[in-house]
Amino acid sequence: MPNGLMLDVGSGNGQMMYWAKNRGIRSKGVELNLRTVERAREYGFDVYNGFLDKAPFDKNSFDYIFLGEIIEHVVDPRSFIKDCSHFLKVGGLLGVTTPNIDCPWSKTTFLYYKLFKIPWSSVTPPYHLNQFDSDNLDLLMKQEGFDVSVTKFLRIPPLKYELGMLHLIKRYKNSKKITDLIFALFSFGLYTVTHLFFKILHPIWNKDFQMVKVYKKV
Repeated sequence: MPNGLMLDVGSGNGQMMYWAKNRGIRSKGVELNLRTVERAREYGFDVYNGFLDKAPFDKNSFDYIFLGEIIEHVVDPRSFIKDCSHFLKVGGLLGVTTPNIDCPWSKTTFLYYKLFKIPWSSVTPPYHLNQFDSDNLDLLMKQEGFDVSVTKFLRIPPLKYELGMLHLIKRYKNSKKITDLIFALFSFGLYTVTHLFFKILHPIWNKDFQMVKVYKKV
């Protein structure tokens, strides 16, 4: 929608707002990190430093709201979506990206946890407070007055990121035990082979790791 107004929640240094500006979409942001807020402001973007429920925006004032990798980090997703709905116009679009816990990568690595006690990278401790699949996210949104408009799935995250979320190198550095080093190498090897396998077979999956959802406020 030309000249539409977008709210980027968790706007960081303004990358999404920059993308929107180049497509004729005006935008404002909400961000907790003061340093990245200041960075975005250097580029001329209007960013509120604080929590969404305290943001000084008018009710029903935005055509779009974008939640990029944010809903899994909030303590109360339902309250958070209510806050989004407060600022979004009827008929407006709410875009959400978040990991999909119901995918081959998450299911396989959970099996590794059960079989070998390898920490489960998909839960991303201690950063992700809530986990979603396509169905429970849709249910939450429908209960809060949204219809599903678009659903897409993207491939698994970078291997380096997944290995980091195992925290096994940190365990070895703290313990200095050779058994912890061997366990880390075994886990890294298993994850690496699995990651490569899933990258090759990515085109056949119906539901992959990353969800991109667009909802319409009704």
